[in-house]
Amino acid sequence: MPWFRPIRDNVLNPPLMTSESDLKGFDETDFRKGSVVSGWDETAWLRAGDPSHDGRPNDALLDHLGIPVFSARLRAKLDQSGVTNVQYLSVNVFQSDWTPVPGYAIANVLKLVQAVDQKLSDYELFGEDWPGREQEIHFFRKLVIRSAAADNLHIFRLKEYPLYTCVSGLFRDAFEERGFSGYSFHPVEAS
Repeated sequence: MPWFRPIRDNVLNPPLMTSESDLKGFDETDFRKGSVVSGWDETAWLRAGDPSHDGRPNDALLDHLGIPVFSARLRAKLDQSGVTNVQYLSVNVFQSDWTPVPGYAIANVLKLVQAVDQKLSDYELFGEDWPGREQEIHFFRKLVIRSAAADNLHIFRLKEYPLYTCVSGLFRDAFEERGFSGYSFHPVEAS
């Protein structure tokens, strides 16, 4: 199965970009744990803080937190295509003047998979100047995914590096077939 990294690209011009938020006691790290978020407050919001960021909203919203935020039509297509293991958390999105942009939800990816092929990947660990994180991956020069570890998943985060989201060819095809905006896809090598 081919794997891809969604990259924030292929955006509408000018795009809506958020720069302010109130997630009601949650923060972006809560959506990188691979677990269900309980007690979500549906009054949480994201907003463009400047009128120059009041563009057109992409299906994969350009948010300042670096978390996946999907439109209702993108979620419907992913559901129809069989993309599972995502908890959708409704979030209010606003232009800078507080005009609502309806239909968005944070896509909390529920699978955290130990899938890095450590023999074939090339990466840098945090150094001694990061106490407590010395054995964590800082960045990849080259990533190779162990296919067997992610078999039958269409979206997951890497347990070794939870900032990194991978999607399957099925996810990419569903996104591209309907001309959704906000992502392009970079191939990830698999072993």
